[in-house]
Amino acid sequence: MLILASAFPVLDIVTAWLYGGGSPLAATLRSLRDVSIVVVAMLCLGTVRIPRMLGLPIVFYFAFVAFFLGVGLKDGIPGQIALLSAGTLVLPMFLFLVGYYCLRFDRELHTVLAIWILLALCSTVFGVWEIEHTEFWIDTIRFPEYMTEVKRVELGLDPITQLPWNFFRSLEMERRAAGLLAAPLAQGAFLAAVSVMMLALFAHRWRIIAVLFTGFMGFGIWQSGTRGAMIVAGVGVLGVLAARSGLLRIRRAWRWGVVGGLGGLALLLTFHAIYTDLSGYDSSTISHWNALRKNLVEFPQILVLGEGVGRQGAIAAQSKSEVIGGGEGAFFSIAFQLGLPGALIFLWFYVNCIRLLVASDAGERGLAWTVAVLLVGFSSTLVTSDHILTLSGMAAPWLMAGGAVRTAHLSRLSASLELRDQRMSAGDGR
Repeated sequence: MLILASAFPVLDIVTAWLYGGGSPLAATLRSLRDVSIVVVAMLCLGTVRIPRMLGLPIVFYFAFVAFFLGVGLKDGIPGQIALLSAGTLVLPMFLFLVGYYCLRFDRELHTVLAIWILLALCSTVFGVWEIEHTEFWIDTIRFPEYMTEVKRVELGLDPITQLPWNFFRSLEMERRAAGLLAAPLAQGAFLAAVSVMMLALFAHRWRIIAVLFTGFMGFGIWQSGTRGAMIVAGVGVLGVLAARSGLLRIRRAWRWGVVGGLGGLALLLTFHAIYTDLSGYDSSTISHWNALRKNLVEFPQILVLGEGVGRQGAIAAQSKSEVIGGGEGAFFSIAFQLGLPGALIFLWFYVNCIRLLVASDAGERGLAWTVAVLLVGFSSTLVTSDHILTLSGMAAPWLMAGGAVRTAHLSRLSASLELRDQRMSAGDGR
């Protein structure tokens, strides 16, 4: 688990460096990672009892994916595209199951989080440097070759640099920080998740360090130019402040007042940023808006049945396949492939995951509460981006969600066994 937790944020940049340096076998690292996730997730399903409120939606959702995978293959979707698209659709469940299977104790959660904090800080520092040295990606590690030959990306690349378009803020080629994750969107999502979890973990003992590190990672999120991650980080920080975290050592009424004021300010800044982008014809915002409109126009086609796995989503879009809908938004990606019922089952799992995390927290306002708040924050991207269905950006919250639920379950089980032993000892004493 420690290897997987350490590897997923930096796998792309390491693989690109090795592949560009003349090691073609490095391309198998991605496959090894994916196979490991599938195997561990299946082990979890087969050997560990999963809470019913999550087990049911997971089983139903997997059945939908399997059925519409057959539909996609029957309709002529290439096998590789269909299988990779299916993997993307089930990725959140798989990552949750991996976390549930591997992370069973608080010390394991804290160890993994410590690794992520170190990687997040290093990635932020590296992002400050690489944003001014684009030649590193082109000449040093030959990232364009990795994108086209290993990841098989055929669309969405800048014709001059051959780097993904999301490496740039606008057509003026102003850079966005990609960091060690080698992707601005993943960089923003990873930093948002780790910074909020770190803030909650350090709030009691190292309050000043927590605030400083969170602010520094916030700067990294801003450099990545990922608006969704900015919203997630804002929601997460407000959730931590609203909890009994020790960051605001003031009366409860005052604390909620401060949180409300900060929330209002964040909302105003968000609307201002969106208005500025729209009025300035920011390419990213306009593309999101156009994609949303197209999704809404074509949505009535899939109210009952989807068009098949591989007919929408990032995998299909990057491989020049014929896609339906606007092509952005995790909810729409699921709905157009599996139908509205399949998308609603995914939301069933998502909402139940948040509910179970809050219940697992048992009022302590700890890591489980924080991950629940993060998932609430990431829900703001469900109709605008594929954040929820990505590995590099979302592995941290999904793995931690599974681990937090399992840890709480084992803690309750241990407490009940101790109570039973105490009662039995008391009975024997009589």
